Amino acid sequence: MSLIQVQWAANECARQQSGELSVADLYYAYHVAELYWEHTDHQGVTPQHIRYVHNRVCPALKGYRNVPVYFRESGEVNRLTHYQITRQMEYLCEAYNHGDFTPAEFYHEFETIHPFEDGNGRVGAIYYALMTGTLNVPAEYAPESGERMTNLMEQQDMSEQYTRP
Repeated sequence: MSLIQVQWAANECARQQSGELSVADLYYAYHVAELYWEHTDHQGVTPQHIRYVHNRVCPALKGYRNVPVYFRESGEVNRLTHYQITRQMEYLCEAYNHGDFTPAEFYHEFETIHPFEDGNGRVGAIYYALMTGTLNVPAEYAPESGERMTNLMEQQDMSEQYTRP
């Protein structure tokens, strides 16, 4: 057990306001991901492994979200359905594995896709740390302290504009 990794997990959970109880899960998930990363000789990322790591971050949640995710990009509101989330995660992994994305771009795209109901920031932080060999998240993409990623569907004004398929 590395004190630096425990401190990283505690800082990430505090930054993302996920609670003190999530520190142990994040620390464990990081080590599961790290062992896989080393075992595969840093050969790539798969959607299956991301889901596996997520299950260690949030043991009570299984798989991708079952509701659409809404996000703003270039001033427009975009929507990904459950099925599109699956395909976007496949594309994201393929693009990173072929060298089309830097670790920071992977992190940004992962956070934009927001495939899980909870734990996206923690899972993204794990993969960024593994890809870069640092225990950091890219400052240009990290939410400000106290800010949380929010599914726009939860906001009243958005739910009136869009209906579920």
